[in-house]
Amino acid sequence: MKILLLNPPYRVKINNKYERFFVRAGSRWPYSEYKKISEPSIYRPFPFFLAYTAALLKKYNYEVEVIDAVALQYTKEEFLDKLATKNSDFVVIEIAPFSINDDVYISKMLKMKNKTSVVVAVGPFVPLLINYIKEKNIFDYAINGEYEFAVVELIKCLEKNKVVDIKGVINLKKDNFELTYTELIEPLDKLPLPYREIFPSNENPNINLYWDVFC
Repeated sequence: MKILLLNPPYRVKINNKYERFFVRAGSRWPYSEYKKISEPSIYRPFPFFLAYTAALLKKYNYEVEVIDAVALQYTKEEFLDKLATKNSDFVVIEIAPFSINDDVYISKMLKMKNKTSVVVAVGPFVPLLINYIKEKNIFDYAINGEYEFAVVELIKCLEKNKVVDIKGVINLKKDNFELTYTELIEPLDKLPLPYREIFPSNENPNINLYWDVFC
């Protein structure tokens, strides 16, 4: 099974010279930056949750690929061009309120390319956006809470054609759902070290693109 982890871009053009550049995965708070279109953003945090998920998938011998479009400074068009070259069975995408319409559109494009792909929404804003993404009928699942182990459990269920009954994993194709939370990861040492070696993408790994000194 080919698995793709995504940190999509979100940029709002102000005029021909300036734009508002938004950061999502890796940031501890909502962040955007007013900057020149031609210049890189100042703040590029490392998406640790995605990197822990990638490490777990690697541990279980899954083929995992990542695209951190924020660190790569992709526009939406560049990001979609890159996605057009991929053919993944299972896609994890971080969603956020400010970018949700773009997130839905990107997921729709993924579905158009590969109708059998399973697309999963994750991130801290899932509880806020769950009804909206359910209404849009694009995402297959959402994960509410810490999603690293839940992603692996969900993939295993789908591989074995088992009924998905995992705390915090919401089947968005069902008429009704209960908004539960994933189990807290305790102790955190259960997680392997983040899979830094493939960020911001398998094709262009470069940890120096990130702002965090400690990453």
